[in-house]
Amino acid sequence: FGPQAGQAMLLVVCVALALLAGPAAAAEPFDPDVNRTICEMAQVRGYTCAPVNITTRDGYILTTFRMTMANPPPRQAVALLWHGLLDNSFTYLFNEKNESLAYLLCDYGFEVWLGNNRGNLYGLNHVNMSSKDDAFWQFSWDEFAKFDVPDVIDAILARTGAPSVSYVGHSEGTIQMFAGLVSGEIKPSKVNVFVALAPIAYVGNQTVKLLSVLAQPGVMDVLEVVLGKRAFLPTSAQLEMILANVCRDYPVGCETLIEAISGKHQAAFNNSRMQVMGAHEPGGTSVRNMEHWAQQVNRATFSMYDYGTQGNMAHYNQPTPPIYDLGKYPTEVPLGLYTGGHDDLGDPADIRRLLADLPMPPEVLFNIPSYAHVDMVWCYQAATQMYYPSVLPLLQKYAQSPPA
Repeated sequence: FGPQAGQAMLLVVCVALALLAGPAAAAEPFDPDVNRTICEMAQVRGYTCAPVNITTRDGYILTTFRMTMANPPPRQAVALLWHGLLDNSFTYLFNEKNESLAYLLCDYGFEVWLGNNRGNLYGLNHVNMSSKDDAFWQFSWDEFAKFDVPDVIDAILARTGAPSVSYVGHSEGTIQMFAGLVSGEIKPSKVNVFVALAPIAYVGNQTVKLLSVLAQPGVMDVLEVVLGKRAFLPTSAQLEMILANVCRDYPVGCETLIEAISGKHQAAFNNSRMQVMGAHEPGGTSVRNMEHWAQQVNRATFSMYDYGTQGNMAHYNQPTPPIYDLGKYPTEVPLGLYTGGHDDLGDPADIRRLLADLPMPPEVLFNIPSYAHVDMVWCYQAATQMYYPSVLPLLQKYAQSPPA
């Protein structure tokens, strides 16, 4: 079946949600950002932006985005922002310039880089494989931690001359940084601070509908028959416009789709931006990556992908997948954890376990009881409630500019 089956499945879901949502809202003109690229959205708001392709050691070509204020100061400190599960770098430009973290960091004098994982909208190329090849899709967040993040960091440092990056991750963007740091794949000297928005290491207590279904016995086997071992929730230009229409005309159906993927949101969303979200999301990933997430739900562990006993012996020389030991988190990397009391993916019980396993308390533990998982990046009040009072000061405290 392959990618076409995945797109057809998503289309059916969108139509069903639209029907369940009832009568359409009064049709309004599309927000211009629906048809803009990430850089066009930044440029029309007065920022410089350019796509930069970075090739990982294993050949994946990842499109990152490099942003600055219009007239940047010399020798800027560098911030690297990484998206969450089934997402892409658009998430940090979801709201307007006085609300979205990428714009705010530019205003604070940072050079901002937006990262993307292999397999999402901006990671579909490889030096010698096609995204139509099954082999292209044989990865999970293990590979994000082993290749994508460290290789992007190295490329950024080489291009900017900065000694290290300030890293901000959301959701999956945090689990891959935790995994990379404790395994030694990401060098602590190259990360001056780690800001974790809706941090994830354990998901044994999560209640997100999508992962709960995928974790049921036999579901991943059926999914692999339908989709193959390829892409999960791939999107095309045509499907993006359908999603934009659904989110404009059936906002309840659009919110239902988001909540199925990442849990209910609790904080204030800018409803007029939902159509823009529909045109740029979901980012997509691999079936194997979703299987890895499902394994973590069932095992309640923070561990590598499970290939089965024989496969584990071949890959790891042991019958079970290795554990990522949070006790090995490098204490020289300052850590800020930003959590929500209504996070269905980063459940408070799993956050307590994460905190207990770390070798030191985080420098910042900032909880907003009313926030859910995506509120950390999509709530238009996050700037006043979290970014200005805590995130931006923490990043400024440890930022390192290139030497003169």
